[in-house]
This record gives sequence, structure tokens and C-alpha cells, in this order.
Amino acid sequence: MPVCAFCEKTVNKLKTNSHVVPEWMYKPFYKQMNGKRRLHLMNMKEGTIRIHQKGYKKDFICENCEDGFSDDDNYASKVLTDDAPNSKERKFITKKKYFFQ
Repeated sequence: MPVCAFCEKTVNKLKTNSHVVPEWMYKPFYKQMNGKRRLHLMNMKEGTIRIHQKGYKKDFICENCEDGFSDDDNYASKVLTDDAPNSKERKFITKKKYFFQ
């Protein structure tokens, strides 16, 4: 039985195709490629390049951890990108002048 990489619990199965890096982090790269969803990811150990259309995915995390991280990913995307400039999270950060001035 597999072990979740985050909670380190033994689970019946891991969530399939979880993003190793959240999808919103790839968006700036997509924009540079004229909107084409292609990423050239290099494996330094093997010296190979693979083309991925939606980031790098792997089965490494359990369903419970995936659900918990989705809330964190959503929050981070609102705070760290311009995708949701009118969200309450982004307004709070700009109002408090933590980052964006």
C-alpha cells in the first residue's frame, strides 16, 4: 500500500495526476508561448526534455491532502497573481500594504 508524501500515512491509493507545482504557477509561461499550453521540462539527471501540456503531474499525494492543499493553492493564486484583483484576499493584502503598492 502506498504512503502519502505529505501526511506520511499509508493509504489505499494515491490521488492520480496531482500537480507537483500548482497549475496557476505555469500561466505566465503559457502566456509567453502565445497561449499554447506547452511546457518544456528538463530532467537534469537524465538529460532529457519532455513536453507537457498542463504542467507536471504525478501520483504522490492522498485525497485528503490534495483537498487540503487545493484551498491553499486557491488562496495563493489570488494573492500572488493578477488573476483575481478584486478578490477579498487580494484587497486585504493591498489594503494592508504587505506587498503591492
